[in-house]
Amino acid sequence: IAAPVAYLRPERMLVTSAIGKGKKLSRWLRPARKQEEVKAGLLGYIARAAEGLRFLQQTPADGLPRVAPRDLVAGFRRSTTRFPQVAPRLAAGLERSLRGLERAADQLPAEPLVPTHGAFRLHQLLPCDGKLGVLDLDTLCRSGASADAGNFLAYLDALALRRPRLEALLGDCANAFLEALGPSPDRSGWLSWYRAASLVKMAFRCFLRLAPGWPETSRALLREADEQLARLGP
Repeated sequence: IAAPVAYLRPERMLVTSAIGKGKKLSRWLRPARKQEEVKAGLLGYIARAAEGLRFLQQTPADGLPRVAPRDLVAGFRRSTTRFPQVAPRLAAGLERSLRGLERAADQLPAEPLVPTHGAFRLHQLLPCDGKLGVLDLDTLCRSGASADAGNFLAYLDALALRRPRLEALLGDCANAFLEALGPSPDRSGWLSWYRAASLVKMAFRCFLRLAPGWPETSRALLREADEQLARLGP
């Protein structure tokens, strides 16, 4: 991973070492379906992305905004306050998922808050010069240690819903990421929690953007979120 070299506290900006030109990992997906060497390279970089999270979480970065699980859910509620007036079915589904997130957050043991990218996903990873650059460093915060990993996996889930032909490949990507991430007794429940939370966020943002076919997509994302929460038990 391209190493952070400075943190500018007033701007909450993380500056990394210089990286050269490259093609985002998301653009590797289509050729990876048919070319084994491209697929192997893609999965290798995804594994390195999981390993690199440990280094990102150790970056000295004071003054970052704190976004604990309850803060995240509260932010979702503020963003969807008027949904019942314009999209009542979506609002009902969101409320069910938000309550599930709140219940689960109360039941899980506390997880340490660490420096977090905030939008860690395939579109932000840029292989170049033998390193893996991470883009979009303007959303840094201090959040749960599983937040970035959960967001990454949720993005793969959402991408599989939009591009069914890539579903098998994206499943391989998720497995490569999870294997490299390694087991953690403290992380297992929170990983599913943050994965579900990210899916909920994508569900209501899909409506806010009025994306084509948003009703079906939003409902599918919420179903996926509920499945993640169901893995945590009652």
